Amino acid sequence: MSGFEVAGVVLGSIPLLISALEYYSQGVSTLQKWRKYEREFRCLIRNLQIERVKLQNVCEKLLNGLVPLSKFETMIKSPGGEEWRTESIQRKIRQRLWEACDVFDQTIQDVKLATDELQQRLGSQNDGKVSELRRGIFTLRRSTYDDLLQRIKEGISNLENLTDRNIELEPSRKVRSQGKLFHILRNISNSLYRALRSSLACGCQHDLGVKLERRSFDIMPADDEERIICALAFQFAVSSLSKIETSLQDPKHLSTQTWQKVLVKATPSPSPLPSPLPPKGKKTVSFGFSHSMSSSTTTTLVKTATHTTVSNSICNPTTTMASLVLSNINPTINLCQTFQKTSSFQQADSPYGVIIDQQTAQAPRQYTVYPSLQGSGAMPIWTLISLREILEHKDRHIPISYRDRLYLALVISSNILQIHGTPWVPDTLDSRNVFFLANNGFPLYSHPIFVKNHEDVAKLTLPSSPSDGGVAFVLDREPKLLSLGFLLIELMLGQTLDALRVGTGPGSFPEGSLLSKYVTAQHVLPRVRTESLNYWTAVTRCLDGDLHTRRNGPDGTGLDRESLCEEVYSGVVALLEKDYENSC
Repeated sequence: MSGFEVAGVVLGSIPLLISALEYYSQGVSTLQKWRKYEREFRCLIRNLQIERVKLQNVCEKLLNGLVPLSKFETMIKSPGGEEWRTESIQRKIRQRLWEACDVFDQTIQDVKLATDELQQRLGSQNDGKVSELRRGIFTLRRSTYDDLLQRIKEGISNLENLTDRNIELEPSRKVRSQGKLFHILRNISNSLYRALRSSLACGCQHDLGVKLERRSFDIMPADDEERIICALAFQFAVSSLSKIETSLQDPKHLSTQTWQKVLVKATPSPSPLPSPLPPKGKKTVSFGFSHSMSSSTTTTLVKTATHTTVSNSICNPTTTMASLVLSNINPTINLCQTFQKTSSFQQADSPYGVIIDQQTAQAPRQYTVYPSLQGSGAMPIWTLISLREILEHKDRHIPISYRDRLYLALVISSNILQIHGTPWVPDTLDSRNVFFLANNGFPLYSHPIFVKNHEDVAKLTLPSSPSDGGVAFVLDREPKLLSLGFLLIELMLGQTLDALRVGTGPGSFPEGSLLSKYVTAQHVLPRVRTESLNYWTAVTRCLDGDLHTRRNGPDGTGLDRESLCEEVYSGVVALLEKDYENSC
């Protein structure tokens, strides 16, 4: 039973103690010679009532913001009920208590022991009746209960302090957790790109796209990187047709291709296994199995070994069990051939096979590839539509709703931090770098993607003669942050900066240049402010904020600095998260 569950049990048991004491108090008040002890009874009852309220406040603070208001009231009114044992709530509370979780558990356990002992000392009641002598004895020995009451007071007071301090630190811990998550995502994104590329060694020059997702992970101090990696899932789009079969001169060749969606998950790395027993008579040091590898996983891996391999390993005592297992990993697949052979109907839980990144610093990392489907059914034919086309209102695309715009702003800015410095993120971000999967011409705004190896048509150009003094001022900005600010404006106003361009007279900056975009962005910022103050603040920080002045430091430059990534998350992404959540 977790500490939070125990808190619910204690919260429900204190009223029972109070009821028992009130019953004793009523009996004692009927005796003339015991009236002077009635005040002491009331004091003891009042102290327990105070401790109950304090413990309830602790529980409310822990639950605040973690559960819906309707469920919140139900849980407080029914302490120790089924909702208190929900695993998702348990994990969120452990995340909130951080490293104080074990101390919290120990403290509330001590409070429970004290309340249980107090209940035992009150004694059992026979048919709801207690003799006057027993009441008298209880009153005369009330001082023997002071130690228990003191333990309850001190325990709940410590719980209050632990809860208050950890809730105060929760925002900064969340930022640090996101920083750790971003570091893991960048490493795994590079690895996934290499694995996917190696699985497409067919000469067809397929394009790859990664779905931009809003990721959050409750990272605990004791969590290891491997557990986090294996809990993540990534969605990719792979072009089905070769570039050779399309016109490379056509800048819209991405839109003319069809695409396959796949889901990729990391396969847990096998833990080191012990070497076989040495010949008798030799002294050795043996090592046991790692606890991180379950017996079921070990059994499954070993069962894949062929009889020949087993025989060879027995004949050769230098062959370790680990090499036996690793030699029988599922063979890698060629995704291009897999797509051609796969039926148009595919079960979502039926994997295509395994792909491997051989270039990791440690052992090769393998991933399992699944069709990205809901249940089973015919695979839809996907095409791509760029955000630029939609903002320019070409063809007859579905307009982007306000909530969708907030979602896209959040997910794009978040993914810049998640996977910057990887092949998936372009050097300069533009609405022509963001694509949507479309079915029958209808874009899915919940499926934005970055595409790698497409024609680079989104480079920001500079004036050929940068004579204006503002050029150096703008160029001193962090490029990705500056281009993100431009893109956020376009999303909110539903138009490209070229369409919103100001200063088209003689001497103005060329259309599409960095300075032209910057001047236009400053001109339309008041319109963004009327839509959302949080959104406006995030945009201004991308364009002119202190984040640019702190982009260089001893730990790196630009977004390669972990400290800058954390500041961008708290100063930009967190504000966009608030807007999106408030739009629900």
